[in-house]
Formats: sequence, structure tokens, C-alpha cells
Amino acid sequence: MRLKLPIAHLLKAQRHWEKALVKATATSRKLITRPRKTQPKKSGLTEVSSFGSNHGNLRMLANAPPQLPKPAPLVVVLHGCLQTARAYDEGSGWSMLARRHGFALVYAEQSQANNPNRCFNWFQPHDARRGSGEALSIRQMVTRMRRVHSIDPARIFVTGLSAGGAMASMMLATYPEVFAGGGIIAGLPYGAASGLRQVMSAMRRPQPRSGEQWGDLVRAASTYTGPRPTVSIWHGTDDRTVATSNAAALLSQWANVHGISEEVFS
Repeated sequence: MRLKLPIAHLLKAQRHWEKALVKATATSRKLITRPRKTQPKKSGLTEVSSFGSNHGNLRMLANAPPQLPKPAPLVVVLHGCLQTARAYDEGSGWSMLARRHGFALVYAEQSQANNPNRCFNWFQPHDARRGSGEALSIRQMVTRMRRVHSIDPARIFVTGLSAGGAMASMMLATYPEVFAGGGIIAGLPYGAASGLRQVMSAMRRPQPRSGEQWGDLVRAASTYTGPRPTVSIWHGTDDRTVATSNAAALLSQWANVHGISEEVFS
């Protein structure tokens, strides 16, 4: 077959298409979305190694955002089983809220030496009473925060999830003069279990006690006779770990402590 175009024209066309192909390839590479290298989020929590006798062998992690108001509120946060303070902080957003709204934050963190599942020992008598064990360690964390930062003693709160919620309930009962209020999330009433053997049954169904009987447990936890902390109770209806009947028992307990009829909430 004879070519109708001179070879010079063919070479010129070839060079033209080569340039077009190179340009197109370079453009397509720019369009390819490469995965961005993500840096791990830096937690705002700083460990505090010295905060008292620490009889409960807990870790203390704190966050005092810049430009805290003076005096500032303080929130004590207690994680659930199988969690760490930093993991719970990242999931819950407490550090973000502390920066946004201007309050100090302190996390108590459980160790596997205390509990293999990192659950707070809300059910162990030596950890669930005033002046002893894990309860005392958390109280000492509050004292440390007040000593180092300008904390408003009238605006100290505690919150916790699941085992942390049960521990928050315990702190509200044993140190009522320390806390203005607390948020109990999927927790249990104070005194729901005494010892490891009672834990699973308490989580499935609280003991059949009257409001006054539940309230007496809180009143017996300290000699305090002043105003009691305000309590906020949160519980998901699909919770398969801690039965929602525990929320009803919590309501019964704290309504009795405050001298309020449960019918107000129905």
C-alpha cells in the first residue's frame, strides 16, 4: 500500500499525538485522589501522677483549657468497661465541650490490675465507700484540681457511663457535699450490689426495694445532712447490658433522697 502523505507529515502528526498523550496522562494523575495522611488526634488530656495517697490505684488525666474563667466549673468523667479515659474522651467529646464552654475536666481511669475489664469496682465494698479505695482516689483528684486551678466549689459535677455510671452514682451518694450534680448514663443505683457475685443479677434486675429503702442506702453513705446533688438519669431502651429497670430504681432512690414523689416523673 502506498502512503498518500509524505513521511515528514506522518512524523509531525506522531509527535503531536505523543505530546497530547503525555499531557493527558499528567492531567489524569492530578485527578487521582490520593488518601490523605491523617495524624492521630492529640488528646487534650494530661496525666497527673501525684494527687494524694491514691488508695484505689487509679490514673488521673486532666484538661484545663486555656483562658478558664475564674472560678471555673469542674466535671469529673468516669468511663465504662473496656475503655480508657482518652478513648472515652474522643468518643464523648468532653474535651471539645470544655474548650467551648469554659470548664475544667478530670478523668479517672481504671487499671487492669484493679479489674481485668477496666470496670470501676462500684460493687466492691472497700471501693464503694467514703474514705476508701477508688472512691477516695476520685475524691483526691477533685482536691488536686481545686488546689492547682481556680475551681468553683459550687459547680463540681460527675458523670459516668455504665460501670462509670454506677461509680458516679456511688460518688454522689458518698460525697454529696462535693458535687452540685451528676449525670448517670446506663448506670445502677447506689447499693445495687455488694460483691462480685451480685453484679450480674443487679445488672439484669435491681433488687425489689421501696423508694425509702433505696434512699436509706444513700443517707447511710455519709453523715452529710445538707442539700443533695441534682441527678440526671439517662438510659437507652435497647440496652442489653444494664437493664432499664435500673433507671427506674435510680429514679426511685434519688426522688426519695430529695423528698420528691415519683409520680412527678410519670
